[in-house]
Amino acid sequence: MKMKKLFDYNIGKLLFAIIAMCVCSVPLVSCSDDDDNDGGGKFDPPAYEASAAKYEISDGSSPYESIEFTESGNYLVTMSGVTPAPAAAAKEATQAARGMAAMAKRPSIFANTAATQATRAYYSPILYGKYTVGADGTYILEGFGTVKVTQDGTGNSYTLEVTPDGGQTVTIEATRQNADLNSQKSNMLCRTWDMAAARLFFDYNGKRVIDVKGNSPEELLEKLRELAQKNDPDYDESDYDEIEDIMPAWPEEVVFTKTGTYVVYYTGQELAVSTWKWENEAQGYLIYSWYNNLDDPDGRVLVEFDGNNMQITESYTESYDGETETMGLTYYFTEAK
Repeated sequence: MKMKKLFDYNIGKLLFAIIAMCVCSVPLVSCSDDDDNDGGGKFDPPAYEASAAKYEISDGSSPYESIEFTESGNYLVTMSGVTPAPAAAAKEATQAARGMAAMAKRPSIFANTAATQATRAYYSPILYGKYTVGADGTYILEGFGTVKVTQDGTGNSYTLEVTPDGGQTVTIEATRQNADLNSQKSNMLCRTWDMAAARLFFDYNGKRVIDVKGNSPEELLEKLRELAQKNDPDYDESDYDEIEDIMPAWPEEVVFTKTGTYVVYYTGQELAVSTWKWENEAQGYLIYSWYNNLDDPDGRVLVEFDGNNMQITESYTESYDGETETMGLTYYFTEAK
């Protein structure tokens, strides 16, 4: 079975390491007092839903491969002539991108001049940031420049006038990709989300053995340490050095779009871009692929909404010798404003 990696890392190694140290000596434990609510989502339309679009560019001489504007006001400009890192090396790519990223998202005491540059992040050939729309319909991309879109007649042909900051205007022919994922749950999902917390859980033969929730990777690890220290007579602090090294990258912001793209912006200026579609929308299951091949997806997750919050649960189950183990993570998000 494939290990799940919706947010570009393998949770299997992390969970097995934790379970090896905790599960044999921990009684049935629940560290959470939260009540899940399946009341459904209550959302206003995203601020830029009417402006959201993805434009595909087939001209091989163009410096751009595609330009996408999301429902919540994010842009993705994919540069051409640069080969993206293969999905199999996505983790290494994001780590390497740390040193290539633009300045930190938040200005520091010595970086206040990065007010616009700080909104642009680089991942392989992807430029990512915020946009607004001018009175004449021109897209204004913070840290990049402007894009003016004109429809050519009544078909699916468009002209893009792309003007980078301080550069020359480039006129490009493009086609607009259909927003195929336009449905009730897609309307709730397709917006920008801020990561709020994560819960790590492990079930043994249908009983919850580990259930730990934290608002940061450090808090999650600390609660795991406390759990083991309390219940394991052979607890050894040094055992947790390995776990600390493989704690997952922490998504800071996640963006889903109706064209089947989703973007993950991690704490630490790392960025990853992937694809998704519903497997069973009525039940809330979606599949995703880092290889852009949804016929052979990398994983399947459950998406749930509560008010203006979202939960994504990623888990897998293994059975052997009459025993069943289920392990996974639930990610908690609030709508970004």
